[in-house]
Amino acid sequence: MLVDSLIKEGYKDITVLDTSKSSLDLVKQKLGSQDVKYICEDLLNFKANKEFDIWHDRAVFHFLCTVKEQERYFEVMCMSLKKDAIAIISTFKIDGPQSCAI
Repeated sequence: MLVDSLIKEGYKDITVLDTSKSSLDLVKQKLGSQDVKYICEDLLNFKANKEFDIWHDRAVFHFLCTVKEQERYFEVMCMSLKKDAIAIISTFKIDGPQSCAI
């Protein structure tokens, strides 16, 4: 997981966003770091109160099936990033899974 690596490298001011409180609770328990902010919210409704250097999407975009959702995703991402930020967006192949594995 990218967050694990960032913490090991000494990065601070990390934010993790997920729609699932139980998933966030598991990540909190696993990481045990005070340098991470956890936000439980639908990404399409997210309004950042700061700009980020890196945006890492681990297969959220893949599950946005409508053009409206995809456009909103990029609006949120662009409003959330600094000018020279980096976006890493992971998706599955077109005929890939329709839901996340448990």
